[in-house]
This record gives sequence, C-alpha cells and structure tokens, in this order.
Amino acid sequence: MSDRESVLTLLARSRLIVGAMAAGILFLTAVIGLIDLAPVGFADRLSLPAGLAGLLALVAGWRVFVRSGQRASDVEDVATGCTRYAAALLVALALTEAAAFLGVVAYMLGAEVMALTGVLSHVLLTAVLWPTVEKIRPFLGLAGQHVVE
Repeated sequence: MSDRESVLTLLARSRLIVGAMAAGILFLTAVIGLIDLAPVGFADRLSLPAGLAGLLALVAGWRVFVRSGQRASDVEDVATGCTRYAAALLVALALTEAAAFLGVVAYMLGAEVMALTGVLSHVLLTAVLWPTVEKIRPFLGLAGQHVVE
C-alpha cells in the first residue's frame, strides 16, 4: 500500500469512527428522554461538577490533539504519523465522550440540564476535529510533505 493510500484509508476509517462516537452519545442523550427514573437524592449536587467536567474535557481534548500534532513534526515515516494521528484523535474525543457520558448519567439520576454540557462539548470537538487531509498533514511531519497534495 502506498503512502497516499495509507493516508486516505486512515481518513476514511477516522471519519467512520468519529461519526460513530458522536452518533452514539447523541443517541444515548436522545434515549434518556424515554427513561423515567425517580430522582436520586444526591443528583442535584452533580449538575455543577458534571457541567464543569464537560468544559474541562473540551479544553483537555483540544490540547491533547494540538500538542500531539506539534510533537509529531519530526516524524519521518508515514505509517508512524498515521498512527500518531489516530491515537491523538481517539484520545481527544474519548476525553469529551467520557465527560458526556458522565453528564448523561448525572442527568438521568436527576441533575439539572447543565450536566449535559459534556454532550455539547463532545459534539463541538467532533466537529472541530473532523478528519480532513489538512488535519492529518501535521502528524505526518517530514514524510508527509509530498504524500497528499
């Protein structure tokens, strides 16, 4: 497989995975409206921590992705660059997805709507990090200057 084919395959797989991650949390959020649980006594105290976790996860996910791209600037192998991109993308989105899941569970237990901030953060980071050739290029470093034009 050529370097160009490797990058295009990574792009297609990344779009599928990122789309599935976003659709999964959106589906879970939609389903909670159908579940009728009695509020738990401590759930009202979960609104602020779950909301803050969603905001902090957004910042942390963005920083992980950007710093990983900066650290990959000296990569000389396209396969290594593709692996670093996939890892950075998944870790960044896993952070926001975890916060979104926490918020959904807190909301199901009776927390305020503010607990769902993580869902918004996850969707926002998914949109910002949507896989494109321009986002992969920094991870390819020296090897990627000629791969995808």
